[in-house]
Amino acid sequence: MSEQSLSNWVGQLGVAIFVYRGGVCVDVSPAAEGLTGYTRSELLPAGLLKVVDPSTFGAGGFDPRMFDPAGPISGAEVPYRTKRGDRRWALLGAAGLTDLERASATAGQPMTVMTMLDITLKKRAETLQDALYRISAAAHQAGSLETLYEAIHSIIGQLLPADNFFIALADPDDDLLRFVYFVDQNDPPPAPRRRGRTLTEYVLATGEPLIAPPPVLDELHRRGEVDLVGSPAEDWLGVPLKSLGRTIGVLVLQSYTKGVNFGEDDQEILEFVSTQIAMAIERKRAEKVLKETGERYWRLFERNLAGTFLAKRNGKILEINAAFSELFGYEKPSEILKLSLWDLLGDAARRELQRPRLGSQRSISLTADATGKDGRPLRLEIAAAQLPDGQPSGEELEGTVVRAG
Repeated sequence: MSEQSLSNWVGQLGVAIFVYRGGVCVDVSPAAEGLTGYTRSELLPAGLLKVVDPSTFGAGGFDPRMFDPAGPISGAEVPYRTKRGDRRWALLGAAGLTDLERASATAGQPMTVMTMLDITLKKRAETLQDALYRISAAAHQAGSLETLYEAIHSIIGQLLPADNFFIALADPDDDLLRFVYFVDQNDPPPAPRRRGRTLTEYVLATGEPLIAPPPVLDELHRRGEVDLVGSPAEDWLGVPLKSLGRTIGVLVLQSYTKGVNFGEDDQEILEFVSTQIAMAIERKRAEKVLKETGERYWRLFERNLAGTFLAKRNGKILEINAAFSELFGYEKPSEILKLSLWDLLGDAARRELQRPRLGSQRSISLTADATGKDGRPLRLEIAAAQLPDGQPSGEELEGTVVRAG
């Protein structure tokens, strides 16, 4: 097959084709130009290595003969970058070459014809679905907010260039912007601050995503909408974190590397996962508040000098503090938990506390006679309240007990 006839044949193909002779790319189809954004002359002689990183193929590098029908690889999914800088995915394979192989063998020149099929949409759908699952799992499994932020960074790093990444959250209590997670090769983490006029606050205020390479940043600065802070970046991408219609913070990616830029596809990916990230952060923040509130309540419960109890109306004791145990002469709360509340407070208290009550009458104070562990009589002042949980049979009693007089 002559070079001219080969070129004519390749030009008629509607798929992206890369033709190799002796490991050198000698021709590409028009579809390859359309897929990569490079012209034929720009693609030759590098071929696929113009858009695919050689390290993708392992330590041995790229050899088109690997993809021959008789070779070790029939197809491979690989990332590639277009001339415009977009990161995409392709399925590489070898064309069926029975006739061509015979023709090229006649010419004495071994030839490999490789196909390149763009599978970005398929790969993105798979990747995003996996990312959403892992973000949701991280929200449940992370032991702290800090661990969750690290997991989010790792997940995003598998979708986009995320060497420089931070999460900024608006604190509704003091109106401060807090950089709760910050990884940057040039700048240290900023301290919490009042909202200013940086790109981060711009996204926070507008609630809209922003790609800000230097020309965009300069224009915003010229219009007086943002101030220039931090190290100059090659590119900047920020998306708002939204929960229940509120913008609670901003996710930001920065690039200091020439040629590593962000496009609309990157923005769409970050926007897509941002909703799940916002939900995960809100969930973890709520867990933290609940845990801290519970710990404060428990400290107050334990430190209360009055005997404090929580029990079912049937007398099953759910919780007591140390003062309650001491009042009845028990060394360990676990001993009392085996008893009924009515074993301790007596029948008179049981009748009053079990009587159904409504509204403000749910609270009651009374004096009752009881008996301690050693048989000694106890005169007690009891203050309790019935706590409804939606079912009368499941109402709980919460109260305090002290010695009368």
